[in-house]
Amino acid sequence: MMYTDCLMAALLPAAVAVVLAVSLAAQVFGAWRRGGDDSGARIFSLRLIATCMGLFLATGMLLFMYVLGTIASEHSGVHISNVEYLLRSLICSLDLFMLDVDSNILDRLDSHSGLKAVITVQAVMSFACTVALLAGMVYSRLRSYVRLRYRTRIDDARNHLYLFFGINRPTELLIADIARRDPAAVTVLIDEADLNDDSSDGWDGIVGLMTHKRRTYDLAARTGARICVASRQPADIDPATASKPGLDMLGYLGLGRIRRLIGRLRGINGARLHIFFMDDDEERNIRNIIALAKDPTISAVAADPAVSHRIYCHARRNGPNRVIEDVALRRRLDIRIIDSSHIAVELLKHTPRLHPAEVARFSTENPATVERGLDTLIVGFGEVGRDAFRFLYEFGTLVADDATATHARRAPFRCTIVDRGLDTLAGAFRASMPAIFGPEAPAGADIDFMAIDHNQSEFFDTVLSETRARTLNYVVVSTGDDDEAIALAARIFTRVRQVRDEIGDLRILVRCTDDAKAERLGKIADHYNHGYGLGRANRRVIEIFGLPCCTYTYDLVVGDRLERAGHRFHAGYRRLSGVADTWHARRAAPADTGTPDLDLLSRLRRQESQDMANASHAATKLRLLCRSLPAGTSRRDFLRRYFGPDGLPRCQGAGTQIRYTGLSEAENLVVLRLAQLEHLRWVAAHELLGYSPDPEACGCDERRRVHSCICAWHELDGKGPDFKRYDFGVVDTSLAIAAGIGPQESR
Repeated sequence: MMYTDCLMAALLPAAVAVVLAVSLAAQVFGAWRRGGDDSGARIFSLRLIATCMGLFLATGMLLFMYVLGTIASEHSGVHISNVEYLLRSLICSLDLFMLDVDSNILDRLDSHSGLKAVITVQAVMSFACTVALLAGMVYSRLRSYVRLRYRTRIDDARNHLYLFFGINRPTELLIADIARRDPAAVTVLIDEADLNDDSSDGWDGIVGLMTHKRRTYDLAARTGARICVASRQPADIDPATASKPGLDMLGYLGLGRIRRLIGRLRGINGARLHIFFMDDDEERNIRNIIALAKDPTISAVAADPAVSHRIYCHARRNGPNRVIEDVALRRRLDIRIIDSSHIAVELLKHTPRLHPAEVARFSTENPATVERGLDTLIVGFGEVGRDAFRFLYEFGTLVADDATATHARRAPFRCTIVDRGLDTLAGAFRASMPAIFGPEAPAGADIDFMAIDHNQSEFFDTVLSETRARTLNYVVVSTGDDDEAIALAARIFTRVRQVRDEIGDLRILVRCTDDAKAERLGKIADHYNHGYGLGRANRRVIEIFGLPCCTYTYDLVVGDRLERAGHRFHAGYRRLSGVADTWHARRAAPADTGTPDLDLLSRLRRQESQDMANASHAATKLRLLCRSLPAGTSRRDFLRRYFGPDGLPRCQGAGTQIRYTGLSEAENLVVLRLAQLEHLRWVAAHELLGYSPDPEACGCDERRRVHSCICAWHELDGKGPDFKRYDFGVVDTSLAIAAGIGPQESR
């Protein structure tokens, strides 16, 4: 009876053993047929070991089922159920991989020497698989050590050194793109050694090696990166040690080879050093940067103008974290915050077809003005939602159709923000923008906060009422759940289409945070985008944005494309106006003072943000220009008459009386509207930065955060300098860039 129960329980592991044996034979035969082709040999060896371990686990279970059946048959009154056969044999078989045999079982097999011998052979074969697995890891580490120490060189052809602390999905995306885009890259993954004995014993240690460590070596193999093992990270050094002056931090971490590679950069032309702290724990990233900044090797590189350096911190781009950048700036360290949420929205600014002006209803009577303002909805007020509001408020600034030569007001702007956690999210946000949410809110701004869930009936009854659905034209959905976000987008799309014949002027932006879901979400969006009217000719309504693969790229993070656009705009503005320092001279000013000047830093951040905003807003100005030019006038002809042979705008006059001599009166009116638009956008941008109007102020007071130019267009006259000339200058620079006049890059 005992053996009958054992036999029934053995059916499952026996079936598994047969399947794995067949798989093992197929793998060996396949490798024999490939012969000398060693492509994928490392993956093959892992699969082979995994198959062998599975096979030995199954055969070990069968062996111990037989052993348990034998013991039960020799001891009367002992009964073992099928479930117990399975579980006890599984536990005993697993122990064999650690060369651990249950002594209680062996003691009962004194009269079965043959069976004990079989158990011993099984234990040796199982443990051999474990040894092979660990040997593979040891080989990988030795190979990485040799490659880093003896085969890694810094020279004129390979002089861009990238150091990565923290291995995760953003790291993988960045390293892969760096390998594709930068032929001069030398990339090193600094992996932390697992020195915790409690978590490294037994199966926990093996699982850790197979998951985390193998992922690191696979990434290095795919991208050609080197691996260096550190004893710990800078943040883990005790404060007493870390505070010692002149501490060789890199050497203390066991990164002497890295220190030598960094030192080698200092004698090579065009050398660049990039250090990334990409851990998912932003607090640890910040502590790492603070600790590493004390290292004398890093300080020497920062003081060497011949070596371009930058340190990246994967963290939220909030006020406290931005202080890290400001403090580093005074020490001539270039530290940048990498915030995927912020970058995702910044990319919207650099995608002209997603600018709010694309959904506006333009006036047919008054050029470059709109008959209807922006009616927006934001669902989810996390980091993306807050940045989306800033984007819509600034780039949704348009000139109302009642504008005249002397007066221009902002077209009405309506925004409803929905999030069930608004009670804790909205307070600090509103307090940071007194000019928008204070007692004297801007005229035409209608902003509502609704602390409800987007699945509640109140959302559909109030926010998506029939009246609102007729005017809604821009929606941003960022709920944190990709499936939920696309489902909500589809519901909003369907609701608006129920009450509106034309929805080509509607945009629904959906934030996707998982690359694996991007294709499916894209197909869902296309189903609606191509099905509501003209098929492929439809204007896209549902757009997917913020994918990690589009955010963590060489172009955006290392190449800093968004800031480069600001460089270019600033250089163009300087060329046309003849004023202002260069970008680099302006940035160096806080370090030159030698003391923490908060007002100087605030001014720098404000000016840099405006250069970058002007660079991305140029697309909106150009769009309005092309829509408003008199019939039969081409953009090329207009720009030819706008600029003289010297590349400078042909204009005269001051204030509202500025005229471009090569343009007609109708064309001059369009340029005036663009200048008025720029002033309104500038006002909105400063309101978002926390500045308030003060007619008595002299320009900008950074301490009080007030500015005299935060006022209506006609109120600029008589304030001293020709402030309207600045707005026309921004228009001039935007059109010069469109015409290809002036500097194309500024680095």
